[in-house]
Parts: sequence; structure tokens; C-alpha cells
Amino acid sequence: MKRTLRLARWAAQEISAKRARAGEAILLGFSFLAALAVCCRIPYSDGDDAFFLRTVAAHPHFADFVAHLTRTMNGRVAASAALFAVFSENLWLWRIANAAILLLFLLLSRRLACLIAGQKTAPSPLPQLTVCAALAVTGVSVVGYAMLWITGSVNYLWAGAAGLLALYAPARSLFCPKDPAPAALAVLGIPAGCFACLAQEQIAAVVLAFLVLAAAGHPFPGKSTARRKLPVFLWVQLAATLAAFALFLILTLRGERTAGEVAKWLPEWSAMPLSQHIFLSVQWLAHGYANHLRYLLVLLWALLLWRFAAQKKAIPAGLCGLFSLAGLLPVFRLSVLTDVGLRGLDMTKKVLRAPVFADLSLMQTAVLGFWLAAILATPVLLALALRGERARRPLVLLFLAGLASAALMFLSPTIYASGSRTLFAATALLIILTACLTVSLPKRGHILLGAAGLGSLAVLQLLENYPFILSAFAK
Repeated sequence: MKRTLRLARWAAQEISAKRARAGEAILLGFSFLAALAVCCRIPYSDGDDAFFLRTVAAHPHFADFVAHLTRTMNGRVAASAALFAVFSENLWLWRIANAAILLLFLLLSRRLACLIAGQKTAPSPLPQLTVCAALAVTGVSVVGYAMLWITGSVNYLWAGAAGLLALYAPARSLFCPKDPAPAALAVLGIPAGCFACLAQEQIAAVVLAFLVLAAAGHPFPGKSTARRKLPVFLWVQLAATLAAFALFLILTLRGERTAGEVAKWLPEWSAMPLSQHIFLSVQWLAHGYANHLRYLLVLLWALLLWRFAAQKKAIPAGLCGLFSLAGLLPVFRLSVLTDVGLRGLDMTKKVLRAPVFADLSLMQTAVLGFWLAAILATPVLLALALRGERARRPLVLLFLAGLASAALMFLSPTIYASGSRTLFAATALLIILTACLTVSLPKRGHILLGAAGLGSLAVLQLLENYPFILSAFAK
């Protein structure tokens, strides 16, 4: 009798898993077709795309093109190689490749989220739906400039997908040690990590940080695994990735770009005191999260609110509710809590005078303080909500790594000119974090309610930005 019950339970689990995989496959297929349809509408832009078209025409040989960009711009050798392929061939190459890489990004985000939650596969399509919906609620300018702009997608989306691929095998060896990744994926992660480090410095910093933590035997899942012997491929991958990042730094420091960028975008950058550099970074961070990642944070806070309500913790639940309401105010055309002092700054032109703290009004100072408090309180709320769970430490680290990746703009004179695409690494980590929180949602009713909430947020994002989207597609 017991054997029959075990077989019945196993059969039910298999049927449930097959349904979840079928639902994910349908969702991913729809996502690929939607991404391809959008990419098919995108032509070369008048800015950097036109510049790279001229550069390819002037330097038609691959080695000459890469050497020229390395000498005059930065050490993004891998991105330069991909740009040569994109701009020397038919535009359809980028359209198909970008849609496929976006699909890979969505799939890897869900798989990493499930691994962190302690499951090799998702128990339902909700985590994959969360990944897709979280991307849909991300600021249009982040998605547009980092994933759908030809030059931006190569530097951010392609590098980000390579970074996630590089982290998959190490994550599987840490969180599912009895079922490691196939050898092919482990080997493929080595060149993927090198590509990420030679394509985009923010993504490189995130990949390196987590590889170092993994190689050091950091006890992500629990103290009992702190001294687990890690596979040889991880040490090889870490060495190769460190070498690639060192090469990137050497090539960038030898380049001619920095002085020209300072003069072109922010002339007083080199002469500013340290305190003003810190203020610019903090203000930019608050501006980015308040304006471009607002709904993604609302999604995260709503999931935490759900957990705190189940745990009957009134104060943290109230904070999550307050932050969520503040993030939803722009839906009602109340944008008072999104102005941290950068609203009137034209980031597409040279900034002759950088903002200073004294320029802020009393309201702008209060808004800046509110968003800093909300951002800094979030990892604390995460730790409280996940107390006693194996995902607690890695999820807090994911959030902090996203903050750190955005704060790296402290080192760049193009802090404003680079725009919201520099929030891509933070966006990717937040997407994985929110998807991980949905893996263990109990009961079918909760899953349906969660899916309805995700869909509602995506619709709100679409309604708020539809004029921008229509104008983009009208070109």
C-alpha cells in the first residue's frame, strides 16, 4: 500500500512538473516572438549606431576595427568584436541574435532564481512569469537603451546574458551539489565569463564578485556546506575571468577616452571634491531607482509584504506597504516622490555645472532622503522576511550587488550621459531576486493571485509609458 502511495505521489509530481515545463515553454516561445517582432521594428539610430557604421567603413578589417576602438575608447574588446559582426553584416543578424539572447537571459534568470531557492526546476510557471513580468515593469528607458538599442544591447544585454551563463554552473555546484551542471555548461561558462568581463565593467564586477565568493567556499546554502570542496572548473573559470578583467583594465587605462569624455560631458569632473562625487553618485542612484526601477521595487516590496503578513509582523509589513504606495503614486499622475533634483537636467548634452546638494529644494531633499531610506531598508527587510531560510544570504547579497553595480558610476565622467542603461546589472539582479521569492509561494490560489498582481503591474507600466512607446514605433 505504501509503495502504491509513493508511486502515485511520484506520478503526480511528474505530471505537475511536465505541466510547469509546458507552461514555461509556451511563455518563453511567446517572449521570443514578441522580442523578435520588436527587434524587427528597430533601425540603426542616428547616434552611436551611425558612429559605428562609419567606423566599420573606415576600418573594414576585424583586427584593425577592434584595435582602433581599444585605442580610442576603452578595453571592451569582446563588445567591439560583437559590434564589428553586427555593423559589418545585415541588420537581420542583430535582430535574430538579440531576440535569442533575450530569451536566454529570461531562461537563465529563472533557473538561477530556482537554484537559489533550492530547486533545480520550478514547481510552477510562476517564476518564469515573474521574470517576464518583472522585465515588463522595468523602466522603458532601461529596457530600450540596454536591450533594444543596437549598440546598447551588445554592451549590456549580451554581456549580461553571458554573465548569467558564467554563473550558472558555479551556482548549481553550490546550491545543488548532488546534481551539478553538465560538463558542457561548466566549460561554456569559462568563455562566457571572459566575454562578460571584456564587454561591460559593471557586469564584470558582479560576475567576479560572485565567482570569488563561490571559490572561497562562501556558505550560501548553510553553514554545513561552508567547507565543501569546489570543482576544478570553478578555479579555472575564476583564473580566466580575473585575467580577462585585468586585460580590460590595462587596455582601458592605456586608452585615450577618459580625458576626452571628461571634456565632452562633465568638464568639472576632475576638479570636483570627493564630497561632490559622493553626492552625484547617491543622487543618481536614488534617481535611477525612483524613476526607472520603481515598479520592480514595488513588486519586491509586495512579495515581502505578503511574507510579513503571513508571519504576522505588523511593522515590517507596514513599511513594505508604505514603500509600495509611494512607488505607485506616479500611476495617478502624482510624481512628487520621483524628483530628487535631476528632473531639469538634460543628460544628452554637456553638463557645464554639476548638481550640488545646496541646489536641492526642501521637497527634493525630503524625496532624496525617502528613497535612500527605502533602498537601504530593503536588504534589512529581506533578511527579516527570510529568517531561517537558505535563500536569505544570497538574496541580500544580490540586492547589495545591484546597488554596488549602479554605484560604480561614481568612477565615470559619463554618469549622466550614459543614462539609465547603466542600471541594467541592478535590474537583472532584482529580477532574479523577485523570481526567487515566488518559487516557494504556497497554494494554487496564491499563485493565481500573484500572477494577477504581476500582470496588473505590467499593464500599469504600459499605460504610463504608452506615449513614449507609440512615438518610438512611429519612427
